Amino acid sequence: MNRECLTRILRCSASIGFAIWFAGDAVANPAATASWEPDNWYQAEVVIFTQSDATDDELAPQDYHLKYPQRWLKLIDSSTTFDIGQLAQIYKSMSSPSAYLAVSKISVQSNQLTGADAALMLQTNTTQSFIEPPLSPATPNFELPYQLLKSTDRDLNDTARALVKRPPYEVIYHRAWRFPAQPNADDPWLIVEAGAPFRDRFQLEGSLRFYKSRFLHFESNLWLTNFANHSATWQQVALPVLERHATLDGTISVDQASASIYKVESVWPFNQSIRLREAEVYYLDHPQMGIILTVKAYRPPLLNPDDKPVDEE
Repeated sequence: MNRECLTRILRCSASIGFAIWFAGDAVANPAATASWEPDNWYQAEVVIFTQSDATDDELAPQDYHLKYPQRWLKLIDSSTTFDIGQLAQIYKSMSSPSAYLAVSKISVQSNQLTGADAALMLQTNTTQSFIEPPLSPATPNFELPYQLLKSTDRDLNDTARALVKRPPYEVIYHRAWRFPAQPNADDPWLIVEAGAPFRDRFQLEGSLRFYKSRFLHFESNLWLTNFANHSATWQQVALPVLERHATLDGTISVDQASASIYKVESVWPFNQSIRLREAEVYYLDHPQMGIILTVKAYRPPLLNPDDKPVDEE
């Protein structure tokens, strides 16, 4: 790895991080917070890159266990068509299991939702209309979490551009999203599919998450696969298959036993966990790739200001 080059990039990221810190501190510590305003939201951002000049001094591990987590979801693309206000209302309390299930199902479905799909996702019967008037004019509505943010809302764009301009680095994943932190470190994992495609697979797969127990943490469960196209040296590897199964109670489970066999040159797991401080930029090293990440406090705006709730005296 060209560490001198990467150090310059990270120094640039650190300077950005200080600016983010001041902005995040202002958001996280307002003069007054109403009881109905959420105070557990964060904005996370992750950049993952590979390095084509990685040395062969270190061999890929042979002892590893690849699997997808039981509780997962996918980031929702902004082009997905559904009524955000209605979903935000349903999702207003992350402590509600049914609310979490509703959004987790939506996030793993296609963009086109049928009436039956919507009814299932909202944990209701098929005779109930998907789009309804608010249950109460005093119900606060906020944005839907786990949406893929536009590039203009990201903080690490300069860092990613610096990597792109300096071979041998190749940015294969750059995502940002907002989410409410769950109690007891129960935040779901986000599925990662990035890099060069190979048949029905991707160069980088697995999952990652930000979660909060006493402190903020980042955790990765990723693997980088070098598929054997015309290589003389390869091995057969069983890669897990992400399958969805609807259970009787409407939840989604993953069949961990499912796997497909592929010819690969090597598989590089990337399983790391790190404790975080808000608005700081972090770098996680690996023989074949790297991760740059940051997380900061976020205050979601009220979507229905005309129905702004009034705190009781």
